[in-house]
Amino acid sequence: MATPITEDTDILRKLEGHFFEAVRDPAWKSFLTNAVKVIKYRENEQWTREEIKELVDIRKQPLYINNQVKITIDRLTGQFAQLKTRIALRPRNKADQKLADVYSDIMRYVYQNNNLEFEER
Repeated sequence: MATPITEDTDILRKLEGHFFEAVRDPAWKSFLTNAVKVIKYRENEQWTREEIKELVDIRKQPLYINNQVKITIDRLTGQFAQLKTRIALRPRNKADQKLADVYSDIMRYVYQNNNLEFEER
């Protein structure tokens, strides 16, 4: 009969194996490479050292940065912040109006207490 400690150790080893298997996955590595590239691009790090050397030292050109990623992210972030979704239930007929209002208030209460109402920033 296995003791709880050995069972826990076996579970931890199994989970650790799953974790490292996921981290070594080619799709995950590709995602991380692209994510780092996009984050650098958003932070205006768009030129490699070789490109900077070529432009500044050899061609004597200033570095030009046209950051469309940052503009797009800022626009979408602003859109989500302005357009908060509010759930409202509508009655089928006038007699159900009060019931629909109560259900709408309950939905709003659930959303607020579960931190589902948020701004993306």
